Amino acid sequence: MPPALSTIREFLDGLVRRERTLLAAQAGAQLLGAGCLALIVASAWLSMGWRPAEAAWILGGLGAGGAVLALVFPLAMRWQASGQTLQQARRVEAHAPELEHRLVTVVGRADLLAVEGRAVLLERAAARVQTKLGEIAAVDIHPSTTSLRAWAMAVALLLITGLAQLVFPQGPLQAVAVLGGQPAGETVGDVPPPTE
Repeated sequence: MPPALSTIREFLDGLVRRERTLLAAQAGAQLLGAGCLALIVASAWLSMGWRPAEAAWILGGLGAGGAVLALVFPLAMRWQASGQTLQQARRVEAHAPELEHRLVTVVGRADLLAVEGRAVLLERAAARVQTKLGEIAAVDIHPSTTSLRAWAMAVALLLITGLAQLVFPQGPLQAVAVLGGQPAGETVGDVPPPTE
């Protein structure tokens, strides 16, 4: 394999690793957010005086549904496509149109290097692409904004869960204990009104 082509492959493999890392980080953040949201809803449900069995169904349904959605959207829908070097080459060319489809040609026709006569043309195109790829950063192709947004939302939901622990008569920690079999504590109707 010519050095230019191996450099191109390394660059595209780095893009695959970056995109998959960002997808996994996004899925983790969405999973954390779904869990926090399910805990908040379950503690609100118990704080209003509803039965723990109903809260368990809500927590289980929201938790399972949220987990499936958190994992399906970022991972299952984009994971396989992220591993294809031809797909990564298309994304690079969408970002850098000055490559003039050379990158897709080099990646898609790498098998022609074995054919005499065409190998010289392909090596020349690979050398031109290699010089252009030095100017492109992986962050430009796969920015981390979606993953950062997901983590910001997860942290916000985590803070709201902590606030719910202080505000609700049955906070998220008590909700987990009640759903685990301990007796329910106070509800909204049991809390005495403030005195002056």
